[in-house]
Amino acid sequence: MRALVMTGPSRDAGRTSVLEAEEPRPGAGEVTVEVEYAGINFLDVMARRGDPGYAKAWPYRPGLEVSGTVREVGPGVTGLEPGRRVAAFTGGGGLAEVVRVPAASAVPVPAR
Repeated sequence: MRALVMTGPSRDAGRTSVLEAEEPRPGAGEVTVEVEYAGINFLDVMARRGDPGYAKAWPYRPGLEVSGTVREVGPGVTGLEPGRRVAAFTGGGGLAEVVRVPAASAVPVPAR
């Protein structure tokens, strides 16, 4: 799968690339979401420019909020199933084709 990755702090896009990454699998209490939309949060902007405390480590995978479709559910997840459209907060990595999130941070969205 493809994911946006920042390899270090930068004032421009010089250290930002779309790279191939391993597709995440959900663990207990988690789901994976096929990302349809992802937000650029100001926290991601501050991480990119190297402000202290925003990128836990480099390389950094931005993307703190997404919406899309549940791809897979992990053990113990109830109320969400594959194919369900959701919006979710992530711990990062939302600027990718698939992201893993805690099921508790994903909420169903109405049908279109």
